[in-house]
Amino acid sequence: QTLFARSACFRPSRLVFTIHNMAYQGAFEASQWSQTGLADTPALRRVLMHGKMINLMKAGIVSADHLSTVSPSHVAELLTPQFGYGLEKVLRKKRKVFSGILNGIDQKLWNPRRDQGLACRYGVGNIEKRRLNKAVLQKRSGLKVRPDVVVLGMVSRLAYQKGMDLLIDSLNRLMRFEDGVSAGERPVQFVLLGTGDARYEKALKALARKHRGRVACLLRFSALESALIYGGCDFFLMPSEYEPCGLGQLIAFRYGAVPIARRTGGLADTVTDADEDRSRGTGILFERSSSGDLLGAVRRALRIYDDPRRMKALRLRGMKLDFSWKASAAEYERMYRTLIRHARRTRG
Repeated sequence: QTLFARSACFRPSRLVFTIHNMAYQGAFEASQWSQTGLADTPALRRVLMHGKMINLMKAGIVSADHLSTVSPSHVAELLTPQFGYGLEKVLRKKRKVFSGILNGIDQKLWNPRRDQGLACRYGVGNIEKRRLNKAVLQKRSGLKVRPDVVVLGMVSRLAYQKGMDLLIDSLNRLMRFEDGVSAGERPVQFVLLGTGDARYEKALKALARKHRGRVACLLRFSALESALIYGGCDFFLMPSEYEPCGLGQLIAFRYGAVPIARRTGGLADTVTDADEDRSRGTGILFERSSSGDLLGAVRRALRIYDDPRRMKALRLRGMKLDFSWKASAAEYERMYRTLIRHARRTRG
C-alpha cells in the first residue's frame, strides 16, 4: 500500500493480518518515525499513529483486507476494553472481516506412543502404563514418589498472561490439607517447567524451598522434560489471564493429562467442562482470575480423580480429540480463496 502501491504485481493482492497476542503491539515514540523507512506524510501518520505513539499493530489492523486471530472466542474478547489493550475501537470497525481460526498441533510430534521423552510410551489401548511416567516424573523433579498423590503439572512461559500471579497466590493454599482443597484427604503435588520474568522465577524458587518434596519448579526449557510432565501429571494447569488459543491444553489432551483451565479465549473453545457435560467433558474450567475459583476447580478435579472409571473416561476422551492442523488449514484456505475471488472481481 506504500512502497509497492504502484506495482502491477501487487495491485490485485489482498492482505490478511493475524493477531497472536494483542499485548505486544510494537508501540514506539513518534520521534522514531525515521526508523519505519516510510515517508512522513499525513496519510501515513493516520495509519501508523495511535494517540501520540507509533503503533505497528494498529497499522496492520487498519491496512488489512481481512483480520484473523487464533480462536473464535478471542475475536469477541478483542473487541472489549479488557482484552483490546486500547485498540478495541479500531478492531470494532473491522469486525465484519475478522475470523477466529484455532491453532493446531503436530500430532505426529506430540504422540505418547512414540515420544522419546517418556519413561514409558503408551496410547489409548494401554493407558494404564501412564502411571509409570508419573513415578519417574516425581523422582526426577524431586517430588516424593507416591502413586496416591495427585500431580498438577504446568509447562509455561513465566509471564502475567499465563496466570503466574494467580498461581503464586494460590500455591500455598494448594499445599494445605486443612484448606479443604484435597478431597478425601488426598494430597497434591505441583511441578512446573518454564522460564520468564525474574520476579516470578524468584517467587517460585521460594515456594519450592518452602514446600520441598511437594512443589518442584524447573526453571529452564527442555523438550524432553516437558514431554514427561504432559505424560506424567494427572491434571495440567492453565490459569491464564488471557489465552488467544493455547497449545498446552491441546498437547495435554494427547497425553491423557486433564486440563484445569480458565474459561478464556482458545481455552474456552477447546476444553469442555466435565461437570457441565458429563458425556463430552474433557477438562475443568473456571471463570474468574481468583484463588477461590482456581482452588474450586482443583477441588472438582480431585473429586473426579477419586472416581477411577470417570477419570479414565475423561483421559481417553481427550486423547481421542483431533486438534491437528488439517481442520485449521482448511479454514485458512477458505479465507484466502474468498479474498482472492473478491480481488478478481474488484480487478475485473
